[in-house]
Amino acid sequence: MTTVIHEKMQGWPVALQLRVSDYCRRMDLRVEGFLTIDLVLVLLRIGGEDALRCVQELTGAVVTKCPTAMPPWPPLPVRLPKRGPVVSRVLTPNPCAASDMRGRYALVKKGMTREQLAAKGVTSRDIRYWKDHDYIEFTEG
Repeated sequence: MTTVIHEKMQGWPVALQLRVSDYCRRMDLRVEGFLTIDLVLVLLRIGGEDALRCVQELTGAVVTKCPTAMPPWPPLPVRLPKRGPVVSRVLTPNPCAASDMRGRYALVKKGMTREQLAAKGVTSRDIRYWKDHDYIEFTEG
């Protein structure tokens, strides 16, 4: 390594100096023209507490190691919420005469919950009317 790099590495632990030299040799890096940022990148690739401390000395910025963003393996089981009653039967063709109710009835699909119907714009009055006239049927899902 050049004297400039040696000067920067002088106060570092010997084990870290050897790891940096070994990494540069393995990666076939030409250290003659190394800049400080090149040395910082090598240290970050090597990793470890000593390397992070040296990066902090070189850059003057605090460096923290973040936990990995990998999800747990094996995946944790997903707990599905209790659904409640779902639409089990829908009468077709559309029996509703009123145009507003006809449009909302067209949104009803088998397997939908009351909450899903409400999110689509179906009113509780519509559901009550359709149930009373046997246009739809709910079963516990």
